[in-house]
Amino acid sequence: HPNYTDKVFELPDTVIVFDENEFIKSDAGKAEKAVSESSLKASNELTAIIRGKVLDVESDDVVSNSKVTIQPAYLSQSFDKQTDGQGTFSATLTAAPHYMITVRAQGYMPQEFRIDHDSLSQDLSLKLTPLKVGTTVNLDNVLFSQGKATMLEQSYEDLDKVVEIMRSNPNLIIELAGHTDNRGIAKMNLQLSQERVASVKAYLVSKGVDADRIEGKGYGGLRPIASNKSEETRKMNRRVEFTVLKN
Repeated sequence: HPNYTDKVFELPDTVIVFDENEFIKSDAGKAEKAVSESSLKASNELTAIIRGKVLDVESDDVVSNSKVTIQPAYLSQSFDKQTDGQGTFSATLTAAPHYMITVRAQGYMPQEFRIDHDSLSQDLSLKLTPLKVGTTVNLDNVLFSQGKATMLEQSYEDLDKVVEIMRSNPNLIIELAGHTDNRGIAKMNLQLSQERVASVKAYLVSKGVDADRIEGKGYGGLRPIASNKSEETRKMNRRVEFTVLKN
């Protein structure tokens, strides 16, 4: 056998550091999902009853003829229900730890709700925001490359929802508004916000929305909704929103 005691091994100076907490979080997340999926398989015959009512958030009036889509956690199948004249719905489906419920109705913003299984012991009250003249909706996830009018890929999900709203409400006319924070040159911020609005409008038109139903304007940093003194609040001012002009 060779004698290694006289050998000198040179090791590369690369050091790999493992974050133990990340492994713990990752394993915990996998374990939670595994337990949930295991529980669902073990209780395959168990069902849950979901009852609820869809209401106008401002008036508390019932919203009839709205579409309710229920997606149980960890299951690929979703379930569609329609509210009756009293705005109520009910569904009996496979039990799950929680459910994502999406509600759509003409004249209202689509709304998503996460409902835990424990909440099913009482009837749900799901409230929608009406698309009336003057209503402003902030498109939180419409994002751009730094200092450019190029939209990031994650923007498309929110914009596709706007397309859906425009299709479901054929009389709806909106104004798109682009805003920046107050850093930099005001004239450049104004131009950037206008270019970003143009990018958003072009995307909506490419999806079949009539250009005449969309007005657009960039306001630069003229209309802040938060302080510009810190990055946390400045990012709230960098936004795209739409306001209902007619419906």
